[in-house]
Amino acid sequence: MDEDIRVPVQARSKSSAISIGDLARLSGVRPSAIRYYEECGLLPAPERRSGRRRYDPNAATRLKAIVTARRLGFSIAEMRELTLADIQDWRKAARAKALSLKALIAKLNADAAHLDELSRCACASQSACCL
Repeated sequence: MDEDIRVPVQARSKSSAISIGDLARLSGVRPSAIRYYEECGLLPAPERRSGRRRYDPNAATRLKAIVTARRLGFSIAEMRELTLADIQDWRKAARAKALSLKALIAKLNADAAHLDELSRCACASQSACCL
């Protein structure tokens, strides 16, 4: 998912608009997720031709940013707020999310260490265990 999203040559024809299917293939995101991101206001509503969505090729770049933000733990609500934010707000949100993830990692490491101790426990029974 981290590789660049490229618009296929045939999709760049006359209008350069691409279908939801092409956008889904380019981004690795299901069409239903693309429609959901539109409903949430994260992707602008595309123009329609004969009732079918036709996306600007730049929508692939925007969708890649959405997918990356979701993978990094940003909620839909957080991303919706950040769509209106400037770069300083994005940096602040990234710092806060990084701190949150580091705290979670520390907790998970402590939990894993505790589980390792439990797995090596030599107690005769659970009620006698001091862990």
